[in-house]
Amino acid sequence: MHFVKTADPSTGEVDLAEEIRKSLFSGHKVLWLVSGGSNIPTSVTVMQQLGDAPLQNLTIMLGDERYGQVGHSDSNAQQLAEAGFDPREAQFIPVLENSPLSETVANYAKHYDVVSASSDNIIGQFGIGTNSHILGILPDSPALKSPDLVTAYRGSDYTRITLTFRALKRLTAAYVFAWGKDKYKDLKELRDKDLPPSKKPSQLLKQLSEVYIYNDQIGDDL
Repeated sequence: MHFVKTADPSTGEVDLAEEIRKSLFSGHKVLWLVSGGSNIPTSVTVMQQLGDAPLQNLTIMLGDERYGQVGHSDSNAQQLAEAGFDPREAQFIPVLENSPLSETVANYAKHYDVVSASSDNIIGQFGIGTNSHILGILPDSPALKSPDLVTAYRGSDYTRITLTFRALKRLTAAYVFAWGKDKYKDLKELRDKDLPPSKKPSQLLKQLSEVYIYNDQIGDDL
């Protein structure tokens, strides 16, 4: 795991875009997992930086979503679209489909299973929440123990649909963007301590093969 301290997200955006471009120009099939919230502007910028890459070999999926009707105001997909995210020739597979929750979860798990199995590279883009959550994997949530690729549960704010750690173990690389002084404690704990993921879900990142964490608080050299 590599911590990259930088003044703003631009360094990580360039690195992530280059990772995807390099893979696409090598003729590889790429699955790019994007996040909502503070990561939305980063996703928009990275998509723009892909330029003339052969996007027909790129599939984009959300790492997590908030359940509801297609286009509801809290939907990560809707907020991405409103921010100007344009997949162009890439295939964007949404989570929401105006179906019952169980059917929505099952269909998304099927999509992820098929696409991840046929992809040469699976690149995840995440944030770290102030309670150390990643995607929709919150502390003490059912997502931490789910044996499935995708799970759903009622949180204190939304009914959340999220990829699980079982799904994340398929990643070839993860790019994490975490900004602000309120992230200092969680980032330092992630770098320096081994804590139970049930309390600090971001600790799951340590079990992935390749992780880059871009932030403005700590680096590998501190």
